[in-house]
Amino acid sequence: MSGDSGQNKLEGEADLVLIALPGVQQFISETRSVGDVRAASEIYSRLTAEVARACGAAGQVIFPAQFADAQGLPNRVVALFPVGAWPKIAKTVTQRVKKTWQSWVKDALELNDQQVSETPGMPQVQWVAVPPVPGGYLEQWTRAQSLMAARRLVCDFPPVEWKQRTLCGVGPRWPAERPPASAKKHEQVPLSAAAWVKRRWTRINNLSGFASTWSIASAPYRQAVLDHLGEPEVRAAVAALSQIAREVIKITQDGDVRESPLAALAAHPGQAGEPGRWFASTGGPWVYEDRWQAESLARENKAGAAALAPLVRRGRDAARRLAEIMLARGVGKPASHLAAIVADLDDFGKFLSGQADSADGEQPEVSVYWHRQVSASLRQTGLDQRQRLEDAAVLGLPVYAGGDDLLAFVPARHALAAAKSCHDLVSSGLRRPSTGVCFFHCHASLRDALTSARELLQAAKGLDGKHGLGVGYLRRSGASEMSVQPWEAGGAETIGAYGVFAGSRQYRLSPGLLADLDKDSAELARLSADWPDIYRAELTRLVTRHLDGNPPKAEVKVAAEAIAGLGEHEALRPREIPAAAAWPLPAARVAVFLRQEAR
Repeated sequence: MSGDSGQNKLEGEADLVLIALPGVQQFISETRSVGDVRAASEIYSRLTAEVARACGAAGQVIFPAQFADAQGLPNRVVALFPVGAWPKIAKTVTQRVKKTWQSWVKDALELNDQQVSETPGMPQVQWVAVPPVPGGYLEQWTRAQSLMAARRLVCDFPPVEWKQRTLCGVGPRWPAERPPASAKKHEQVPLSAAAWVKRRWTRINNLSGFASTWSIASAPYRQAVLDHLGEPEVRAAVAALSQIAREVIKITQDGDVRESPLAALAAHPGQAGEPGRWFASTGGPWVYEDRWQAESLARENKAGAAALAPLVRRGRDAARRLAEIMLARGVGKPASHLAAIVADLDDFGKFLSGQADSADGEQPEVSVYWHRQVSASLRQTGLDQRQRLEDAAVLGLPVYAGGDDLLAFVPARHALAAAKSCHDLVSSGLRRPSTGVCFFHCHASLRDALTSARELLQAAKGLDGKHGLGVGYLRRSGASEMSVQPWEAGGAETIGAYGVFAGSRQYRLSPGLLADLDKDSAELARLSADWPDIYRAELTRLVTRHLDGNPPKAEVKVAAEAIAGLGEHEALRPREIPAAAAWPLPAARVAVFLRQEAR
């Protein structure tokens, strides 16, 4: 493959160096809010940018291809340096990363230059270097990958001991620190220095805040309200809700607090003035009637419940009144669920080593030039995915979109379509992605939701040939389900079968279907393996019985075919159900959940 001699001036005569900043997944998981998750991702991207800039000043950076804006950067850097120069550069880069991190710690905790709060293991900078070898760049790359895998098994950190210290509430590997002097009363929580950096990331970097899970889940509803905000009745209802919520915020949080609106709502014409601006940015939690509870608000914000009780009653009435007004305009109540979407390119390490073809079947020739092409393609894919997620048709919040990896939060109604769009936006010159989509309640544990999403992704990657899609949910009651399918099965995209039920009032499956499928599971499995036509007829009979109303045969057929197709390709099944038999129960449970909550 031809290359650019200017870009590849060091190829074949330089040390190849891989630099990794491990621990990103654990750091992201140690969170309680979307703001913490987004901040954790941005922190690692900023640290990667620091590494890349330092490497670029002394050598040639291959991955990432661009790092000027520190957006969507991975936690690794690949570079070429003049032979023998890398030890000095490694020391400089490591010091730069640690100095940058320590400055954030001091800013977050408002420490002076003499005070230090240690966070052993955060950040870590891991290096491996391979000198020029007869096999050229490919051999250097192969050896570097092997060395980095071994390097990850070595934990080198100084011994630490803390006595009589309260542990951090989100990451107990570190002790809690004294809250910064400017922290308000509702912020007085036991957090480590690392957690305080995440919690105060927007403040120390003069950034806008992040949308909450409430705001993401309610985004379609609020978008519809903003569409009607020019109508006097709607505007008056929003203004009333805004005034009461501001009074509550003033009592509980020492002043008005605005979230950063989702990108699509920030661009909505209805938020040009008040009360639309407040509704687009901060109104997300307050449109729910069950948010207006004096005890929970007082407990969350360390305020007196008695002072809140009159306002809470008025606020609940205002939220109910707005919902009634919108219902008269064909807009249902705000959904209480959202989804975490995670995706990852399959066998990407093998692909970069020339051991796996691209999605379009091309066999790569490993070189510096090709790696830079891949890096540029990853960046463009990440930018495209971010743009799609922030579109008004999706109303999502991308946390990390770097091309080979994705994490985003999306309203339940749009989650499946968003997952498909992000899947389709991956360049055919890269590997195909596997995806996990976990629906969860906006008041549920964010850590549990992220863990379940990662489990779905790993299960999807466990398919023969990978390229899987895992869809699951976590109800507020604790009930959960997971279904894993191939992205493409028999030429029909699996996500389309789920989409039959999501956000649709046409195919309203009754939960009674689940009881019948569970009760007759063994018999249905036997029928599907031995008499598939009879199996489909029986499944159609059950779906007909459990579709609300009296739907026409065409609608019954669509719903029944969707459940049948999902059941035939279900990857998560009990051992007693053979691979040749259909297992529609998990997908049917997900389908019932979608018709109830993906609205």
